[in-house]
Amino acid sequence: MSAHTAEAYRHDFTGIADALAADIMRASIAYGDRAAMASRESRRSRRRS
Repeated sequence: MSAHTAEAYRHDFTGIADALAADIMRASIAYGDRAAMASRESRRSRRRS
C-alpha cells in the first residue's frame, strides 16, 4: 500500500469518525432533552399526588 493510499484512507476514516461523533452528540443532546422533560413531568405528577 502506498503512502498516498494510507493518507487517503486515514482522511476518509477521520471524516467518518467526525460524522459519527456529530451524530452521537446530536443524539445524546436530544436524549438529554427528552430525559430532562420526562424528569420534569414526573416531578410535577409526584407533587400532585
